[in-house]
Amino acid sequence: MSEINEGLYQEAYLAFQEGKNQAARDILTRLLKSEPDNPDYWLLLSGVVENKKERLFCLQQVLHLDPQNPTARQGMVMLGQIPPQPDLMIPMQHQRFSWKAPSLLPVKTTSARQKARPLRVILQISTAIIFMAIGGMIYLHYSGKQTTIKEVQRIPPPQVAPSATYLPSSTLRYVTPTEASSEMPPLSSLLQYTYTPTPLYVQTPHPRSEAYRVAMNKMASQDYEEAIIYFQQVITNEPQAPDIQFYIGEAYRLSGDRSNAKKAYQAALDISETFAPAYYGLGILNIEASTPNYDAASDNFSRAIELDPNYIEARLALAEIALQQNDPQTVFEILEPVIDLEQVPATVHYLLGRAYYLDGDLKLAQIELELAFQQDMTILPVYRLLGEVYFQQSLYTEAIPLLEKYTHYVPDDGDALAYLGEAYFKTGDNEKALEIVNLALQTIRNNASLYYTRGLIYFAEEKIEPAIEDFKISLAINKKQFDVHMALSLAYLENGQPGNAYLQLNQAEAYIASDEQQAQLLYYRAQSLERLDEIQAAINDWKALLELPDDIMPADWKEHARLQLSLLVTPTRTPVTPTVTKTRVPTRTPTITLTRWPTRTFTITITPRPSRTPTITFTPRPSRTPTITFTPKPSQTPTPASTMKITATPTP
Repeated sequence: MSEINEGLYQEAYLAFQEGKNQAARDILTRLLKSEPDNPDYWLLLSGVVENKKERLFCLQQVLHLDPQNPTARQGMVMLGQIPPQPDLMIPMQHQRFSWKAPSLLPVKTTSARQKARPLRVILQISTAIIFMAIGGMIYLHYSGKQTTIKEVQRIPPPQVAPSATYLPSSTLRYVTPTEASSEMPPLSSLLQYTYTPTPLYVQTPHPRSEAYRVAMNKMASQDYEEAIIYFQQVITNEPQAPDIQFYIGEAYRLSGDRSNAKKAYQAALDISETFAPAYYGLGILNIEASTPNYDAASDNFSRAIELDPNYIEARLALAEIALQQNDPQTVFEILEPVIDLEQVPATVHYLLGRAYYLDGDLKLAQIELELAFQQDMTILPVYRLLGEVYFQQSLYTEAIPLLEKYTHYVPDDGDALAYLGEAYFKTGDNEKALEIVNLALQTIRNNASLYYTRGLIYFAEEKIEPAIEDFKISLAINKKQFDVHMALSLAYLENGQPGNAYLQLNQAEAYIASDEQQAQLLYYRAQSLERLDEIQAAINDWKALLELPDDIMPADWKEHARLQLSLLVTPTRTPVTPTVTKTRVPTRTPTITLTRWPTRTFTITITPRPSRTPTITFTPRPSRTPTITFTPKPSQTPTPASTMKITATPTP
């Protein structure tokens, strides 16, 4: 810990002692940006967060970094997360009891600037620990580090100038509502208050109004009904304040009353038609409607930006709409002014990462997503998309921990689980891969990616019949998957069914999205045609393959094509024995899904992107890079055929 960070840490601890939890959180946020692996910071942060779920998350971060940390373990015991630990119990002979009734006089706070002692902090942080105060005092007395701390709820003094107010902002929420496992609290519970606070856009001071300060406190605690009551009192004294009407609209919107929210935003515009936040609020309402009106929302956000080009929240919302419409170039234009800021918000990096991914630039997507992750590790979809970007670049060991973390909190994301399973498959851990996919399929039955991944595993283990069945199910769920058509055709070839393989390859042709996929289809269809003794058709495919660029296929494919042509077009042909060729299955062509946002908050949909051209469907499909090998059977002595009639062979 550097000398500067040590000083900041002492300030955070002193703020905690004085009950200034928000100030302590702000300081610890800065410290965690520079030293995210410091368990002391996480331990103190557990004492100033606002609810039990956040506290548990912080303690688990401590134990992740320092598994034997006694303070964090004791905190987990007191919060009922783990059973009592014998090694943490104080021997009876060392325990000292005081049966004196507690004083009813106010407790005096410690005024001295003492050095922060994290061992005491966890015993002062939660309701559960307060209920066990006597046991905590015994432990503290034994440890020789007893301090009395009193938390004080304070109302800020009147202010003459504007100041930042940290509230549950109406900014985009990167949250996927879901039930998490019993072992860890939902990470989404932290995302309404990321540990990087963002000041609200509206900071108009109302120094003479006590009701205004109370209302803002109510907003911060998400008590929207009470906030509305106090804001209405402010309106009585300040009827021409547009920001108060805006806050009333926000309170109504966040409590689910869209009708009154719209009236309040409009009332703000009646007072001042150039009040940008009111347009922003109307835009959010248009997106959160049961049938989202993206055109109207775009107009609202554009108007807000026109009135105030520095309105970052409006730019983020407008960029999100552009992403949903698969328009990355518009995203770059919208966010360009924000990139020049001294400190770019993590959400900006995240949206830029999505835009670069949508545009097919995996390297720049990786850079932006890594910046977002470094700035705010609580934006859950960053784990999902960054893991996918690593996967697409064959960085499977880097992808696995991110996808593990994401699927732990979002266990019903079948595509993410399929990525995770295939990442283990790519690293050679077939047993773990199959375990993940089978577990997911117990509850997620309609996800094409999961069946496709399990088919790859079965194929690698030479279980051809189960592989064929899984590929068929995957295509029954979503037929617009070039790579699954290819995988099924290769399984047919391996199973001695060249007719079925040929028919399947012809179906795949409708979903070709790149030259690479064209090469794959020609390469394997020519082999299936040779097996069917359709020599002229095979010759045509081999020639078409040779006309494609060299850099879109393995080097040995063209060499193989030339060899086959030399054997097939000679005047006296000899039986052709195709060489055993490792099969390179195409890169999955992901699909773009336009997902409607939920009622109150934005849910960011991870938008996968193929290497070149996306395929837009209503069924999400992540990208895959299967590796399937088949052994071609020797072809019969070729004879010219004037007509070609292929029939499907029933799968045994």
